[in-house]
Amino acid sequence: MPKNAAGLDIDEKRLNNLLCRLTRRYLTQPGSDNTDSFRISPNGYSYKDGAMRIVCRIPRKRISIPLRDNRMFDRQIQILIRQDDVALAVPIKAKVRVHQDYTNTVYIYIGSQDMFTLSNGHIYGAALEELIDPETERLAKKNRERRRIYTAYNQSTEDGDTQKVQNIETNNFGKLKYDRQKVKEREKTKTYINSEINRMIANEKPVKIVITKPVTKNKTKIYAKSANRKMARRFSSYIRERLAYKCKVHSIELVEINSKDTGQKCSVCGETGKRQGKEFLCENCGRNTTIALNSAKNIQQKYLTKSTTEKTDQPC
Repeated sequence: MPKNAAGLDIDEKRLNNLLCRLTRRYLTQPGSDNTDSFRISPNGYSYKDGAMRIVCRIPRKRISIPLRDNRMFDRQIQILIRQDDVALAVPIKAKVRVHQDYTNTVYIYIGSQDMFTLSNGHIYGAALEELIDPETERLAKKNRERRRIYTAYNQSTEDGDTQKVQNIETNNFGKLKYDRQKVKEREKTKTYINSEINRMIANEKPVKIVITKPVTKNKTKIYAKSANRKMARRFSSYIRERLAYKCKVHSIELVEINSKDTGQKCSVCGETGKRQGKEFLCENCGRNTTIALNSAKNIQQKYLTKSTTEKTDQPC
């Protein structure tokens, strides 16, 4: 407890529970190791005869894992036990690059349809929606079929129909193919996201990238089922994470500003416009453009205005 809380009547258990809830809500839910995945520090493994020897609970005994190559590491390793093999996830140190020809400031709107829309009109990741939406609908259809089978299984169990129960268990409850295809499609989308970030950086040559801070959706609002499914499979957090990583690797300054007034306001006259699908229409000045491009230009104006104000307010 902090010193200034000394003497106060505080229920520490309730306070701890509150902190846990706020941590999970605003940061991320802490992940924990399970029986199929765990971490091991350098003093917990060694190498001998082309294998990694891992300590176990039995004193002076190690489990040997044959390796496919001769690489050796001296850092914490994530070990994932799979059906046919064991995967080792090793953190690597990325080489930081400094580009003398990177001199531009880029203002980016991160969207769910077009991944990046820049204030200069350039678009990167235009096929992101085409990758996500079909897979979302495929999973929804598969999950409906699986729920129907589970319902039939439970009903057959209650009715004592052992033959039908056995048939369902034999032919319908496998998850290997389901999970394998799901992971395959997700990795394909991640590969596309990374390639588009690399293409944007190579083409635009930015020394600084300006984006908005992530916006928390209203959790009390009820959306359509299809909209909920799409939001559940959005890669916005992954896109931001990879963009931040790429910026570090290429020595690019990443600036996040508040998103207030960057979506509804017209970037030409400043009045509130109408959003219809992908289009943005301002009835005051007649501007007709896309929501993404209008937001990207608003991000640019807001950042430049803020920078000018800060320079003006500095003492001489």
